[in-house]
Amino acid sequence: VHTKIDGVDDAANLQEVENALRVIEVADEDITGIYKVLSAILHMGNVRFEDGDGEEAKVLNFDMLEVSTT
Repeated sequence: VHTKIDGVDDAANLQEVENALRVIEVADEDITGIYKVLSAILHMGNVRFEDGDGEEAKVLNFDMLEVSTT
């Protein structure tokens, strides 16, 4: 879900971040790797759990685990 905030230009902000990474000479393949790790972390935040037996927990939405590992 994408939330739009008035006065915030996400595309321009992303371009600014990419430009900054290039200024410090981060390679394109490393930038791609950064985006992949960030994406996995954000998707992991969408994983839902419920209490299991003892100290265990059960994952309620395995689809989010699949998304975060690709």
